[in-house]
Amino acid sequence: MIREDHPEIRISSAFAEAGVRVFLGCLSARVVVREDDPATKQAISDLAMRLARELAATTVGELPVVAEVRQAFRALGKDPSRYRPSSEALLRRVAQGKGLFNVNNLVDTNNLISLTSRFPAGAYDLARLEGAFETGIDLRVGNDGETYEAIARGPFNLASLPVLCDGLGPFGSPTSDSARTMVTADCRDALLVLYGFGMTEVEALDSALEAAEEALRRYCDGEVTARWLVTP
Repeated sequence: MIREDHPEIRISSAFAEAGVRVFLGCLSARVVVREDDPATKQAISDLAMRLARELAATTVGELPVVAEVRQAFRALGKDPSRYRPSSEALLRRVAQGKGLFNVNNLVDTNNLISLTSRFPAGAYDLARLEGAFETGIDLRVGNDGETYEAIARGPFNLASLPVLCDGLGPFGSPTSDSARTMVTADCRDALLVLYGFGMTEVEALDSALEAAEEALRRYCDGEVTARWLVTP
């Protein structure tokens, strides 16, 4: 049974003021994280091979969902070719036949969800979020000079990017997430966020959440505690 015990997530009015439509699909779940999981590795490998064939003659940036994210980035003042949406980066990699790195079963499942839905997706350790249940989480536009230590990337420029923020500041974005809230083998409770922009139908995001819920159960022994959509 899904319980409504999830963090409140608010979307800043700055997006609407910039002419950007944004909405989020969210899941919170109890999970078992394994650093070496054959089932998830095989699923990632199979999907990457299939997508390499399907996308061989495709311009990834022109795929409908990806194009909506790129357009939103431009409207906010961020160059999507320098700061690619995470789903586009994953799709481009598999389209080039490079496959994907394996991290752990939850991160790999998050990548599976992003590849199949085309939405940028982030997975965060709820225990590492500051005040998420007490004061909530905000999605806002990154300020000039604002950075965080991104996973495997070092200091990351957040200016003009959509950023998720807890009590300590920014921790996630549709491009690259922070090392502070990343998922490791110690994670027991996770927050997954899918980022939707533009004219993409909310129903498509909800369908992606349904598939994500099933993937969490299958690959991460997931027990979903809440599933919800966030709109302005």
